[in-house]
Amino acid sequence: MRKYFPLFFLCLTFSCSKDKELTKNNTYNLDTSSLFISVSERYSSINETTSYYKGQEYFINYMSKEELNSFDYAIDETYYRIFNRDLVYTDMNNDNMPDIFAFSTAFPPNKNYSYDTGRYFFLSDHLSSKKFISRISKINFSGGRMFPNDFNNDGINEILFNHHNGKMNWYNQQENIGGGVNFEIKKPRILSYKDSIDVNEVGVEMDSHSGASGDVNNDGLVDFIQFPIPSEYNGTQNRKFAVTNLNQGGYYFETIDMFERTNFKEEWECGWNATAYDLFDINSDGYLDLLVGWWIGDFKGQSWSCDFTTNLNKPLILLGDGTGYFSVDKSVVLNEDSLTNKLISASILGFGYTDYDLDGDVDIIITATRDEPNGTFEAGTYYDNYYLLLFENINNSSFKEITNEVIEGSYDQTRSHFGNFYSVRTIDIDGDGDYDIVPDQYANWSNIPYVNNLHWEKVGLKYIRRSDVID
Repeated sequence: MRKYFPLFFLCLTFSCSKDKELTKNNTYNLDTSSLFISVSERYSSINETTSYYKGQEYFINYMSKEELNSFDYAIDETYYRIFNRDLVYTDMNNDNMPDIFAFSTAFPPNKNYSYDTGRYFFLSDHLSSKKFISRISKINFSGGRMFPNDFNNDGINEILFNHHNGKMNWYNQQENIGGGVNFEIKKPRILSYKDSIDVNEVGVEMDSHSGASGDVNNDGLVDFIQFPIPSEYNGTQNRKFAVTNLNQGGYYFETIDMFERTNFKEEWECGWNATAYDLFDINSDGYLDLLVGWWIGDFKGQSWSCDFTTNLNKPLILLGDGTGYFSVDKSVVLNEDSLTNKLISASILGFGYTDYDLDGDVDIIITATRDEPNGTFEAGTYYDNYYLLLFENINNSSFKEITNEVIEGSYDQTRSHFGNFYSVRTIDIDGDGDYDIVPDQYANWSNIPYVNNLHWEKVGLKYIRRSDVID
């Protein structure tokens, strides 16, 4: 999150119903005369059970900053805003048109943002509709990830909401948050829509910075992963290690210790935290693998009392076997040199997947942001910048970083046109039959002059950075 964010709010009058109906002040200028046709890259059947695929199935492009501002609203004296990371596109009412589901952060008067609880936000058929509904949430701070999937196997997507509710306990000078507010660590939520927004608590109490779902044990039901991030509540620390939640049907999940069958926990007594993690079948064996990471590049560490991050100074692929248990002994390290050679230390924010060279396997994209001890926004050494890295799959057993050879304009830390983003999408944005790279879930609460239509156009075996010109 960011400390500077000019507010352009739309103040509205509301009824007192549980779900409040609102109207935004503009719409996309798009042709909606026919049903939606996805422009997403397609994957294997097991990979299309993942939240990564479900998150880009109804994705066209990221919203402009002005479009996002149109979703600002007020209830009494409290304003609500959407951080783009807390917004997903999916079809939640089974009409084959893209909806928007989001979490609106509260900005109460004379208090830090998130001091009050936020609200859930739902807009049906956002390409043509102006009306959305809002429902109060018990979550103060998101900071995690929202992602769609069909968790109850009824053919209609729900939203799994992983959050970092306890972050406001930890004062961060760069982000101007914290200051003694004590928020409880809570369970994730599954959010559904059937005439109203319904909420079901699932999993275990855990603060997370990301999220991932997919059919981990190949039983036809969508499971999900929880990986911790540092936080505490009333002196009790957040969980130290990740869990797998195996779907039993009816929004009931069996939680297992994913590292129970290894000695990993004894080796890393400080715990294993991650800023990004995802599920995808990387080696094409029919089982979902777990990608996990925190740092990448020239690791400079952080000044914590227990340096729990040193075991994640490189991204890892934990190979799946269909059980939901994972082992570091069965893993692949993603080694890079493009950041290390620049002496840059970065935090991993998200993963993407594409067959860039059309050889039939899965290549990996990582999005990261420079994050160094004592770094600042202004110097480009603490967030508000982006780096893309591309890893070529070599025989499903190893990966070679090829960023400098393949991606033109793979990074920017000047804060001149765009900041950090937490996801990438591989879609055919220009309609030429191949798949381009498009940022998603960007950090819109900053004073950066964000360009519209930033993407990396696929041209042969290269990606070329494009965007709309700013006057």
